[in-house]
Amino acid sequence: MSQPPWGPPGQPEPERILSAGLPPGYDPDQQQQASAPSAVTYMRAYGGIVGVLYLALGALFVGLMVKEALSKPGGDSVGGLVGAALLGTLLGSLAALHLAVLVGGRRPWVHTVATIAVALDLTSACCWLPGIPLLILWLRPDVRAFYADPPR
Repeated sequence: MSQPPWGPPGQPEPERILSAGLPPGYDPDQQQQASAPSAVTYMRAYGGIVGVLYLALGALFVGLMVKEALSKPGGDSVGGLVGAALLGTLLGSLAALHLAVLVGGRRPWVHTVATIAVALDLTSACCWLPGIPLLILWLRPDVRAFYADPPR
């Protein structure tokens, strides 16, 4: 018979003092974090890569469009600046949509946002190879259950 880690046999376990950052009723011994399905890891990697790609392309193209618009003589630069603003807004929104998967945690809305992000990417043929298998894995019941019941 092994001795309990808190003292000699028969002695009651001392009351545990938790740090101020933990919610009331939290017991680390009873809270078992469900391990994330592999599709969650794949989606986070995909969202991070595509989100950073959208940010980089947005910065590059908006910079080139602004430079080109400002180099034109006269007052012809307004159309180029408006186009740069629209492109920057579009690519920034798509980057935010993809990067929300990384920062959203296990909230139920993350599953919906990630599904929409991959569905939008599937409108381009270059995203079919990673997007179709990822979407098939992402829509499995175990992934939905992982996001439907977040830890409290």
